[in-house]
Amino acid sequence: MKLPTVTLKDHKKTTEVTLHQLAVYQAFRVLEAYDHNQKPYFLIFHKDRYLNYVTASRRPDHSFVQKAFQSGTTFSSLHPITKMILTSTSYKKQSFNDLFQKLQHKYPLDETALIATYFYPFIKKEKLSHFIQKLFYQERRDGKWLSCFRILQILRKFDPSHPLLSSSSQDLQFSRYEERYKKGDPELLSKDPIYSENQLHTATDSSPDYDALLELYQKQNRLFDMYVLQIAYTTSTQNEEIYCKLIETPMFNNSENKLEFLKDFDERGFQHPRFQQDYLNQLIKHESVPEILSFIPAHSISLSPEQADLLLFILERTTSLLHTEKWQPFLEEVYSSTPSKAEEFLHLAVCQLLSSHDPDFVVKWMKGFKNLPPTSPTRKKLEQMQRLAEDPNHQRELGLLYYEYKQPEKAIECMSWEVELYVDDPKPVQWLAKLYQETGRKEEHDAYQKLYVEMMKRA
Repeated sequence: MKLPTVTLKDHKKTTEVTLHQLAVYQAFRVLEAYDHNQKPYFLIFHKDRYLNYVTASRRPDHSFVQKAFQSGTTFSSLHPITKMILTSTSYKKQSFNDLFQKLQHKYPLDETALIATYFYPFIKKEKLSHFIQKLFYQERRDGKWLSCFRILQILRKFDPSHPLLSSSSQDLQFSRYEERYKKGDPELLSKDPIYSENQLHTATDSSPDYDALLELYQKQNRLFDMYVLQIAYTTSTQNEEIYCKLIETPMFNNSENKLEFLKDFDERGFQHPRFQQDYLNQLIKHESVPEILSFIPAHSISLSPEQADLLLFILERTTSLLHTEKWQPFLEEVYSSTPSKAEEFLHLAVCQLLSSHDPDFVVKWMKGFKNLPPTSPTRKKLEQMQRLAEDPNHQRELGLLYYEYKQPEKAIECMSWEVELYVDDPKPVQWLAKLYQETGRKEEHDAYQKLYVEMMKRA
């Protein structure tokens, strides 16, 4: 499937880029994209708001970008989560001075300080630290001591050797806040969602932390982060209950989003039977044949009669050739779990294989099957074809078998040999007329049909 593209604008210059993946780390999101020269671009978001885009030769070390891809949750650019954040087809670059000026009017200053750290090292650390220091002094002038303390915590994490930290360490007001934070004062922490989110993200593999984080996002109306948390938690803990709730949400429960959503769960190693059936049904619905043939043996899935019939119908209409490595494990699983339909699937596989291989190859291929019974009708017919291929006196029988396995061109070769060998026999002539008609060659069909009529008149 083709990856989505967006247009990046920098003054009068425009660049079309292809989106590859999204990384989410707490309130930070970054979309990684590449232009036609494979130059990387990073579109940076805070919560649901686009901030700016930057470029570099690679993901910079010790950056929020790198941390998001290493420690956050990643999604393909086709995932519904990625579509959720893409609110435009074009994104404009602005100067960092303009951006930081606007941020102070849209967010509390401690949140503005956090956002500033997103842009290291695209902006030098000294400049970012100086900006955070200015925010601190602004809050101190206004007597907002708690906000000052929060900004200091962000600065400590970002630039632990900054002089402002040592000069403020003796302040009694900040010492009291420090003590209350260490004790986990619920009243104080409820007023600091940035700190709370960061603390809860340190260990989201236990239910209390997951529940608290989910509650935090609910209070902030952060639906996007609720989805990301639920996906990450569900797949890491194999929690079927949350999966069942997610799959019924409007975002995921529609034909456009569901396949990518389920594909992502499979890639994350989610293995519950309900999910596996949901995903298989979507793959069948979208006629994703190679994926179906890989998915069924990978998870030892038994096909229901309805699924088997639908898949047989799809495979009968499939024109693209599938590699033998796809067919064999799939057929092994079908013979083991759905034996009533196995011979029909084998027949379709042989039809495909004979279009590019001779009967010798197919017979050897079938001998590698552990579950294929010796009494298999398809196996017996292929062994018969193998013998007839060396017998010029029985090409009509070989041609009929090629016809049964949907190889009209090879059947024509056999019947043509029969016409030369048995010049008075109308049967191979009749078959050639039929075969040429079915392959759309009217001129040849008319000629052999006329010859057949004449031969029957002489009979």
